Amino acid sequence: PEALQQSELDMMFYMLTSLTDQSTRVLCAGNGAQELISRAFETPGEGNQVELQGVVSRKKQFVPQLLQALQEE
Repeated sequence: PEALQQSELDMMFYMLTSLTDQSTRVLCAGNGAQELISRAFETPGEGNQVELQGVVSRKKQFVPQLLQALQEE
C-alpha cells in the first residue's frame, strides 16, 4: 500500500515466482486489485494475495490475462 501511494497509481501488483514449484504468489494493492486478479485467473485470493499455479511468465501469462479481464469490465 505504501508503494502504491507513493507511485500515485490505481493498482499495483508484485509477482513472487517460484520456478521450482511453477507457481506465482501475487501481492496486490489498490481499489479492486485483488478482485481483478481473482476474476482474471478464476481463483480466490486471501486478503491482498493470490496464488497462481502454473503461472511463471509476466509477459506471456500474467499481463494478457489482466488485460483481458480489464477489457471485459
